[in-house]
Amino acid sequence: MPRPVDANEPAGKPEPEPEPEAEVPPVQPVPDVEPAPAPDWKRRESLGSALAQIAVAAVLLGAGVFWRYHRAEVRLSDAAQVKAARTQASSDAPEDLKAALAALKPAAARGVREANALSARLNLELWRTHGLAEHQAPAREALALAEQADAPTEDRYAARALVLLQEGKAGEAEALYRDVERRGGQSPWLSYALGRALQQQGDGPGAAGAYQRAVEAGWKDPGLLASCGEALLELDRPGDAARAFEAALGREPGHVRSLAGLALARLFEGGASTLAEKAVEAGLARRDALTPGQKARVLAAAAELERQQSKLDLARRDAGDAVAAMKPAWPLAERVQARVLAGAKAAPPRGPGSQSHPE
Repeated sequence: MPRPVDANEPAGKPEPEPEPEAEVPPVQPVPDVEPAPAPDWKRRESLGSALAQIAVAAVLLGAGVFWRYHRAEVRLSDAAQVKAARTQASSDAPEDLKAALAALKPAAARGVREANALSARLNLELWRTHGLAEHQAPAREALALAEQADAPTEDRYAARALVLLQEGKAGEAEALYRDVERRGGQSPWLSYALGRALQQQGDGPGAAGAYQRAVEAGWKDPGLLASCGEALLELDRPGDAARAFEAALGREPGHVRSLAGLALARLFEGGASTLAEKAVEAGLARRDALTPGQKARVLAAAAELERQQSKLDLARRDAGDAVAAMKPAWPLAERVQARVLAGAKAAPPRGPGSQSHPE
């Protein structure tokens, strides 16, 4: 229908053309595409390829089995080395302690925690008991490695407790023992460390009980027995100390510390001078080969014997040498020196005709 004409619209103006509609392209049909067939592995794999894969799998499996076997073999070898070193060190002779440390070196270098723990305790004995200060640093280093690896052994905890005692930290040493005990752990060396901790804190009866337990449990270890005997002597219990030294000599007849300790125990009891003479003589037979700790003990026993024989000049000399043999001085050497000096002051002056004993 034509649009009505507006009277005001100028005549002759053409009507606008209608806009053409946009053409929509026709939809093209999508041709059906068949999916590619799955690869036929069975058809493509050759006999050679299958055999190669089997060979590779066999090699990998064999390598895994070999590695497991090798690791098991190494662990067994390490355990055997630690056991052999422990057996060798059981004599407590310084040369055997050093040889045991040398035997432990390969396993310790591989990070075997049991080897490091035992190395710590053996180095500690050479430092603490035998007075060889050069073993202090190796003891601390091996102990740090054992603790870093969390070695669950008596050697690790006993070494830490004894180091704490060397540092004057008796309370911490006792706390360590209580912690291990609470977790079900117990050992002769730890009992000894507990005794030392209690003794340093003034609990003599408690310390004596701990030493007795250590002696009963550690009857195969001459070094432990001698350490307990010396501690019992410090507590003025020479009878108990003598039994510990005799047990050590039953395991190791030439044990120098026990020979000297037994002589002191008998002399402190006031008798058995003949036995003391033989023990001192046996200890002094290797005087030049003794460690500072052994020398302190043998000379202290000799000085006490000489004091009781009224050989005061010799007693003063040997007592002084015993105190000077190791630093810090062995406590019983200081006690003997005090007894010798007291006896010298109490002795009557010598007359013109008296003779002194040669030094």
